[in-house]
Amino acid sequence: MHALFEVMAAYNVSDPYVQHFLRDPRLSESYGLMSLIGASKSITTTEVAARLGIPVTTASDRIRRLEDKGFAERRPNPADGRSHLVSLTDEGRASFESTFAAWREATEQLEEELTIPSGEIAASIRELDRAMRAILARQASALDE
Repeated sequence: MHALFEVMAAYNVSDPYVQHFLRDPRLSESYGLMSLIGASKSITTTEVAARLGIPVTTASDRIRRLEDKGFAERRPNPADGRSHLVSLTDEGRASFESTFAAWREATEQLEEELTIPSGEIAASIRELDRAMRAILARQASALDE
């Protein structure tokens, strides 16, 4: 099978894997987004969309779900009045930080099971991501012409 298929299949297993270790569906379903916001301290919706490779409207909807849970908040961006900065609330940060031990356990077990170093796998996935984005950008550019 092609690498693209393998990534798609692995993606389908990644959610149950994370859920198994975090044991809290409220956190596991949004863990990637919470990780991105938490690591950034504050980030715009446009930056979230670009990093995750999703439309801005989808990023906004996902952020809104975090807001509804009390985990995230938006405030005006002082550098750009047209956008907002997203950050974790105190509850969101505490919930996110409460997962660190479980996340460490999940990654340690995965490291033990892998036959290829995770850094190499991550680099390959980033290259696959880069290539797909480049192709999509060229296709969008061709449509604009």
